[in-house]
Amino acid sequence: EDWRLRVSDDGFAVEVLCEDDECRRLSETDFVVFDIETTGPKMPPSRIMEIGAARVRSGQVVAEFQTLVNPLMPIPPFIAGLTGIRDEMVAGAPTFDEVVPRWLDFAGTSVLVAHNAVFDVRFINHEVSNVFPGRRMMNSHICTVSLARQLLPELRSFRLAALAEHFSVPHRTRHRAGDDA
Repeated sequence: EDWRLRVSDDGFAVEVLCEDDECRRLSETDFVVFDIETTGPKMPPSRIMEIGAARVRSGQVVAEFQTLVNPLMPIPPFIAGLTGIRDEMVAGAPTFDEVVPRWLDFAGTSVLVAHNAVFDVRFINHEVSNVFPGRRMMNSHICTVSLARQLLPELRSFRLAALAEHFSVPHRTRHRAGDDA
């Protein structure tokens, strides 16, 4: 199911479709900048309760993805206080298995970009594997925390709010997936 491979009709030959995926030109690369909000820091038992993303092509936002996700579990009071997302807000929201086809279609073969990408990508892949056992997203990803540490070592903080302030990017609502993305 890896998009970079094609299996022949007889099942005896495999062709690599994209040998240099890591060497794409920036001008030809779509980036999906995304964030998730979860019911806690560990999966399991925690679940995704919101996904927000923006597809960026040639430096322009060309599409957005935003949805609450019913985590099928209560949202702990600390998390509700941090994010503002409450049980009643997600009660009528789609579950991850209902959201995942749209999410995978939106992300496509883009490079995923997230603040603390290891956390977000692992969480997404855990949820994907719950719906499609043995599967995960194969997208390359970039962590903006790591990138900022390498490119801006003079900054005191690499938190998302500090970086947004440094680059004069409006950051309306903290700890909401769409705004954080």
